[in-house]
Amino acid sequence: MKKQILFFCAVLCSFLAFGQQQLIFTPAGATGQYGPTQAAVNTAYTNTPLTGKVFVKNGIQKWVVPQTGYYRIQTLGAQGFGPFGGRGASMTGEFILTGGDTLKILVGQKGAPPVGSGTNQYGGGGGSFVTTRTNTPLIVSGGGGGSWATSFTTTTDASITTSGNSAANAPTNGAGGTNGSGGAEAGIAGGGGGLTGNGGGVPHGGVSFINGGTGGRAATNGGEGGFGGGGGANSWDNRRGGG
Repeated sequence: MKKQILFFCAVLCSFLAFGQQQLIFTPAGATGQYGPTQAAVNTAYTNTPLTGKVFVKNGIQKWVVPQTGYYRIQTLGAQGFGPFGGRGASMTGEFILTGGDTLKILVGQKGAPPVGSGTNQYGGGGGSFVTTRTNTPLIVSGGGGGSWATSFTTTTDASITTSGNSAANAPTNGAGGTNGSGGAEAGIAGGGGGLTGNGGGVPHGGVSFINGGTGGRAATNGGEGGFGGGGGANSWDNRRGGG
């Protein structure tokens, strides 16, 4: 069976290499809570190998596997907002994919700045997901937490396990999600959404992938979470992505 290589690198952009052909997946200019529209993706992919081959539903991109074979897939989660916002996880794996099957691809988007001036409530980055048509995960990379710190903080970066890190750098820090569930809220800052579970603190918690992946809403003077389940922030209770 012929081996093919795919790379999904998703922070602000995503790319896929199939054989000698490079395919570039991006948020198509979308920022904040919501993913790109079909019109935006059509425009972004004009005159590329992806022209007419990617279909969008509620910001999640769908691509049909061209032929059966072994595939290597790499994903990167999005960064949380801030000069030293938490960095998304990088994950790589090899899979046998069947030609004609559809992959669902959510390209995580960076967390957003606060809506009020003079505040440090930064939104968390969205995770990046590649699943089958029926939401069975192939590979997932969590997003980083929003951070106002003056250097990178290890626990603000995304975890590479199925459980997210606890939040950091705030008076109250919520627990990370476990086994695909969402992270816990702290104060009125929302937790990050995971694969299956929404982040705590509706409507500020990030929405899980299976529920659409919307980023958490910004609370007063806070920053909204990035598409891919990033948590919204407020009251210095900055949030990270769920497990």
